[in-house]
Amino acid sequence: MENMDDFRSHNKETHQKAAFYWNSLANDREKKLVVTLINLATFIVSVTAGVVALSSKDFAILFTPLNKWLIVCAWVLMFFSIVLGLIQIMLDTKYFKYLSDDENSRVRIWSQSEKREDLIRGEISKLGSTKPSSGHLALIIEANLLVLGLLLILVTAISILVTK
Repeated sequence: MENMDDFRSHNKETHQKAAFYWNSLANDREKKLVVTLINLATFIVSVTAGVVALSSKDFAILFTPLNKWLIVCAWVLMFFSIVLGLIQIMLDTKYFKYLSDDENSRVRIWSQSEKREDLIRGEISKLGSTKPSSGHLALIIEANLLVLGLLLILVTAISILVTK
């Protein structure tokens, strides 16, 4: 019987460690992504706002309506990229919470010392397999919008330099 208790204790500890790992990963991932998005948005707005400010004073002739339209489109793309980044953070956080809850369910099942091993394994198998990912559609669209926004800013900068 002690062998079974050791087995249960080992599985319980394993699942507790995994639950703690997923929970801390969710918190770390969210913090890093939020900081990265804020830094990226600040950088892009600073650079492009500087260009727009200069265009209104010194480069009014070079900064055509098309260039202004391209900058506005780039800002819109960047805005949607940031929104989708925040959605991806929420999806990832929800997924890591799901993983943590899944591990906690397994800990609870393995903690039932009065049940036989075959019954415990049956309950574990009822949980099914864990979902492999949180989904990456928002992340893919976010990255594409970011690239398109940066491309529009690059096209605008080249257009201004060529006109100069």
